[in-house]
Amino acid sequence: VVLTDIKMPFMNGLELAAELKTKLPTAKVVILTGFDEFEYARKAIGLNVIEYALKPVSAGDITDMLTKVKALLDKEREERESLERLRESFERSLPVLKEKFLSSLIEGKIGSDEVMEKAELFGLNIKNSMHRIAVIELVRTENGLKDESKLELLRKRELINIGTLELVDEIVSKHGQGPAFIYDGRILVFLS
Repeated sequence: VVLTDIKMPFMNGLELAAELKTKLPTAKVVILTGFDEFEYARKAIGLNVIEYALKPVSAGDITDMLTKVKALLDKEREERESLERLRESFERSLPVLKEKFLSSLIEGKIGSDEVMEKAELFGLNIKNSMHRIAVIELVRTENGLKDESKLELLRKRELINIGTLELVDEIVSKHGQGPAFIYDGRILVFLS
């Protein structure tokens, strides 16, 4: 927050606000002046000055102005934090969104324009309209697992699926292939 006068030696308040706008765009500028001229106020608005007060200014006036500035800063901080939370949530959701996109692609439920947009979003190289897909199906045996509960069995199966997917994805990405993902209980790999 910068509290400045318009008339100062070396640089006036409007010039200072212009410098701040380019070098510190998030700075909040409050201008105090003894000049009641519309042209000064108009220029100040163009420089994102948030308060323009005519002298004489009392301590109460300054307190009121700074309270408004604080409220504005608090609102901006909340908006930045909210945006950051949304970005983090989106980043955490990317693997699920990517798998959903690939499933829609396999099922033919997505238009060609959307395919290219989403492929770019997920960093996928899908330039051709035709692709080969390798299907890996895990054969499950229940040997040695008869004493386990159904829930524990399901957990172990999912862990095996995820572990196998990670291994397959690592291998195919080394060879410039992929992505690998789970679809209908199988691991599918896009091949170029």
